[in-house]
Amino acid sequence: MSLEKIGNEIQSIGNVTVISGLIIDFKEETQIKLVIAGNWTQALGGLTALADEFEDTSDKDESLNIIGNLLQSIGNSLQAIGGVDELKSIRNEDQSNKEGNVNDVEKDTDTQVNNETNENEEGKLIDIIGSWVQAVGSVISLIGQIREESEELEGNDE
Repeated sequence: MSLEKIGNEIQSIGNVTVISGLIIDFKEETQIKLVIAGNWTQALGGLTALADEFEDTSDKDESLNIIGNLLQSIGNSLQAIGGVDELKSIRNEDQSNKEGNVNDVEKDTDTQVNNETNENEEGKLIDIIGSWVQAVGSVISLIGQIREESEELEGNDE
């Protein structure tokens, strides 16, 4: 079994984990943790597949597969980092609410809300950028894979 196949299987596990976090009705924090874990798993799978691309010298267009896998892994990592920021924001908000209820002391809530909102928005922005980087990497990988398969078919015809 090649590293590419193993990497693709690891990515599939990550995909299922992300989908589980998005679809199944868990607590919000659990959903976010599943999405984060899934994105890290996808990144690991992409890097595993990437290692195989360095060993495969059969294709002059191998650079497209390398760039595509690398971009996908970077995108998945950014999505995971964005999820971590979102999770921190939710935890800070929960902590602020608990402290406010326990102490029953008036605080500068506008400043707190703004900080939490900024942190949450930053996490979402990182996630969006990661999604686009991953998507671009997927398209580049697709082009590289199509070229690789075409070359193999042409080689078999000769």
